[in-house]
Amino acid sequence: MQTRDPSFVFSNTLQRQANSALLLLDLPHNTRGFTEEEREVAVLRMTEDVGEADADSVEQSVFTGLIMAVKDVKIYLMMFTFTAYVVGLSFNAFFPTLTRTLGFGYITTLLMSAPPWAFSCIVSLINAWHADRTEERFWHIVGPIIGGLVGFVISMSTLNVAARYVGLFLQASSYAGFIVFYSWISSSFPRPPAKRAVAIAMINAFSQLGNRYVIRAISCSKAWKISALLLLIPSPFTPR
Repeated sequence: MQTRDPSFVFSNTLQRQANSALLLLDLPHNTRGFTEEEREVAVLRMTEDVGEADADSVEQSVFTGLIMAVKDVKIYLMMFTFTAYVVGLSFNAFFPTLTRTLGFGYITTLLMSAPPWAFSCIVSLINAWHADRTEERFWHIVGPIIGGLVGFVISMSTLNVAARYVGLFLQASSYAGFIVFYSWISSSFPRPPAKRAVAIAMINAFSQLGNRYVIRAISCSKAWKISALLLLIPSPFTPR
């Protein structure tokens, strides 16, 4: 199997990042494409959420936000919590392998790997919208996790192809709580904005160790045994 040139991957990543700068939104008060009224409403909602304006103090520098973040114990608790969530979602790194255990061919497996993520996208949008409307986060984070656990149990409990494919849909939909978790991080460290930016960066960067841990675990010589143990699914070598 031919591998990609690392330099190509690196340059392609940089190009995508440069393009994203034109698409990503800025702060609420200066975002392009919004009317003046829409900007005022966005700023007002953020102010009402925490009770003060979303602005750094004149006396505070960028490094002040960094120091405040490093000294906040809650950030470290959030780092480990988010990392645990990422470990639970790291099955995405080998999702086609899970789909392959249904017993279909290579091309069919790849095609069947896409619908669960399309379903997950829809569920994530609905879950985030409903969390905003109801102003509730706990069940909108825990609910998708429970749904993912049900999916793992289904994959563990049966070799029925239809049931296990439904299980894959439930596993993928557990990402819906991941989106709401980000808003929880943002609102947990709302002010000053410099501290919030550092907190989000620290938590997000540290959480990726969860992906690194699982990928490293399944890359050893007994990868299929470890993945079956971690994910509680039948081994792909189990006779059907």
